[in-house]
Formats: sequence, C-alpha cells, structure tokens
Amino acid sequence: MSSNIDTKNPIIIKNMIFVLQRNNPNSDKDILDKLVNALSKSGQKFQYLYFDKPITELDLIDEKFQILSGSQQYKKIDTFITYPSLRKYLRKITKIMLMLSIPIKIFPVLRDVKSRHLPWRRYPCPRHVKYLIDSTDAEHIHLIALSAGGITAALVSNHPKVKSLTCIGYPLRHPYKKKQRYRTHPLGIISKPCIIVQGNKDEYGNITDIEKCKLSDTIKIFEITATHSYENIIDEDMDKIYKSTLSLFSIGDQVSSDKA
Repeated sequence: MSSNIDTKNPIIIKNMIFVLQRNNPNSDKDILDKLVNALSKSGQKFQYLYFDKPITELDLIDEKFQILSGSQQYKKIDTFITYPSLRKYLRKITKIMLMLSIPIKIFPVLRDVKSRHLPWRRYPCPRHVKYLIDSTDAEHIHLIALSAGGITAALVSNHPKVKSLTCIGYPLRHPYKKKQRYRTHPLGIISKPCIIVQGNKDEYGNITDIEKCKLSDTIKIFEITATHSYENIIDEDMDKIYKSTLSLFSIGDQVSSDKA
C-alpha cells in the first residue's frame, strides 16, 4: 500500500480516501492516478491510502498459517529451496501438516472464508479493508474504486465511517462466464451516496446491464467513452468523473451530520 500520510509528522485530517484497484495490480490504473491528483489540487484536505496490491482472503489465511506454525518454518523453506515450484509444494505440505496437527485453530478460519460473498482466492478482502478503516483516526472515509475494487467497496460501504463511493468500471459480469451473483448483489445493499462510472464499451458490463440489476436508491450512474481498460479517457469525461466525485464529498459529509 502507498499513501500521502506523513508518519514522522502526522496530522489528523477528517477526510481520507481509500483507493481500491482492480484485482490485477499490474493493469493500467492511470484513471485513478489522474482522479486522485485532481482531487488533491481541489483545495480539499485529505489523506489517501492506495491498495497497490490487493490483500485477499487467501493472503490472510497464509498469514494465519505462518503465525501458528512460526515464521521460521517458512523462512527455512525459502532459504534452502531455490526452485519456486518446489518451494510452493513444500509450503502446501507444511499447511496440510499444520491443519492435521491443530485443526481446532485452522478449520474455523477456512469455514469463515467459505461463507463470504467473494471468490476468496483473487479479490481484495473486505475484512482487511474494514480493519484498516477501523484503524484510522479519520472521521470520513471516501472510497474510490476501479473494476473489482468496486465490489469490495460496495461490501464495506455501510461501515459508519464510509461516507461515499465512486466506482469506475464496476464488473457486473465476466465476458466468458455465466451470471455470478457475488458481482451484482452488493449494489442492492449500498446505503451511502454512490456514483458508478461505466464505459460504453466495457466488456464487463455497460449501463444497460446495470439497469437490469437491483440497485440501491443512493446510486447514480453515468456513461463515458471507454472499454474496461479505462485508458486514454478524454478530458471531458475525466472532468465529469472529478466533479461528480468532489460533489460526493460534501453530500457524504452532509448525510453523516444529518444522522448525528
């Protein structure tokens, strides 16, 4: 993760932006960089936190295994085994042996993961995002998400600190797979102000696809000229995304003050 937080001279700022990327961190994220850069010049004071590499449920399980087995076990494997494929194989064996030796501590973790909405191997982990939201001193969290990051953003959107969402290229469907409920279900549970920016040539769904879903009343949708790569966005569309996101900041803050 990366951020603009000064750890040496921390200043508690009321607003914070969580930037959730697509599940492939190597894919283009230029649209997110442009949006965050524009917002930073708007006069709004905020800190941001970039999720450069999504933490998945599988990553958390792996961390749990390391804690229970002792990190030294994995370090020994990584030190003495130079072949990546063999190293991966021995790690699996270590996990199996650990599961057999202390199942009371391991199996509840796996059962908890299995019951969640997202395919836990690939997608950013909502539980990890919620933990970081709880850990920050910021009062208002604004979520900006691209592609699969939008699913995670929707799942954590009802956290009390979260005030608004901007989802760019929400992945409503996979181009080569049947309908997957975990993609569209979160759109019906969002209770905070939200905009969805969808490309007119997005392979993962366009506005017509969104309108077929069960949507929360707090969601507004608009279309731009783009495929799911969201590269080379024209200035007019970029300005529309920027202004819409900036307006959500004040709307989200107003909603929270009304509830207070």
